[in-house]
Amino acid sequence: MLPFALGAPWRFALFTILLYAMLLVPLATSRRSDLSVFIMAGDTFANPATVSPPIAVLRNSLGYDGQFFYRFALNPLSTARTAHGIMLDTPAKRMQRIVYPLLGWLVSFGRPALVPASLLLVNLAGLGIIAATTAWLTRRHGLAWWLPIAITAWPGFLVALTHDTAEITTAALLLTAIACYMSNRLAAYGVLAAAAALTRETVIPVLLGVLAYEAYIFAIAPAPARRPWRLICCGAVFIPFAIWWEIVGFIWHQSPQSLGQTPDLGWPFAGVVTMLIGTLNGTHALHAAPGAGLTTRGFALLTTGGLIAFCVAVALRIPRLLRSGVAGLAIGWGLIAALMSLLTADGPWIEPLSYFRAFSECWVVGCLLLAQPPVAPVRRPLALAALLFAADVNLVIWKWSLWLINQ
Repeated sequence: MLPFALGAPWRFALFTILLYAMLLVPLATSRRSDLSVFIMAGDTFANPATVSPPIAVLRNSLGYDGQFFYRFALNPLSTARTAHGIMLDTPAKRMQRIVYPLLGWLVSFGRPALVPASLLLVNLAGLGIIAATTAWLTRRHGLAWWLPIAITAWPGFLVALTHDTAEITTAALLLTAIACYMSNRLAAYGVLAAAAALTRETVIPVLLGVLAYEAYIFAIAPAPARRPWRLICCGAVFIPFAIWWEIVGFIWHQSPQSLGQTPDLGWPFAGVVTMLIGTLNGTHALHAAPGAGLTTRGFALLTTGGLIAFCVAVALRIPRLLRSGVAGLAIGWGLIAALMSLLTADGPWIEPLSYFRAFSECWVVGCLLLAQPPVAPVRRPLALAALLFAADVNLVIWKWSLWLINQ
């Protein structure tokens, strides 16, 4: 149906990279090819007079998370609250997610002037890895044809690309780890999964689901059939994260989540219900949008409804998948879906750019589960409508990014 998605993985990867790179061109050229606009630094935390090397700084703005990834990409092991003209809001939480800025630092060869470009290159390479891995999984395991497109078209990746955040790198590491797990390459799975956890701790529920399943299989298997190596590899992925957690806590004298996580989590489903009610009556501020008019509110309601419908569809498939070879992923998706239910209206549900980012792992793993055989046949008009919807959502996010960059 769509041979470019099901052909050679490298071909689909190249197509994905070129497509996203083309989307970056108008955004960068709107500010004279200044790639630092994607950092989205705000003058609340970045001092325009002292930031070094000089970057674009939004006036009267809190900025976005990319400014903190950029700060650590300049010096990944810096222990100063303020350095290079940028102050960290929650130092322990920001330093905990070290892999993406570390890769940016490595790609820049430690040269600060190259960091804005290196962060973009890391994300573009991550998109290529995501595309190649999903195409490979589709061919190797007979998954639904739409899987590579559904994952690579996830709007949260466009947000990450245009805001220098870590969701793309996390998804690339998580998907390659899952590919290794499904191919029984457990040592490689352990390394990649550990790196994913050090990129964004929100992948941990997925890894816990895999570990829980492997522990269950180990417990019920007769002694001669037990494979402790599998259990050890799946459990060892948490050791680097635990060690880094302690190091970061020691450096900053606080838990990485002691200040950053509390505003983001609350009672189950209270955040999304509050957001929906507030959006309907106009009391909920959509901070990422140029105004909170009817169109913006409609977009938020439509995309939120789509996310809820997606989660329901995956949840309905979980009982059958628990009896399949991806039972560990099904358990992990249930855990991460439970985590998503705790998101608050003043946290990730504050605006579309945030909740698209927050749901990235939920979307990636959920798509993998929905694509498992046997899958319900997807009629061509329905598939086309879904792809057009994804394209429209990405177009809106792209326009919002252009508006933010030009502020």
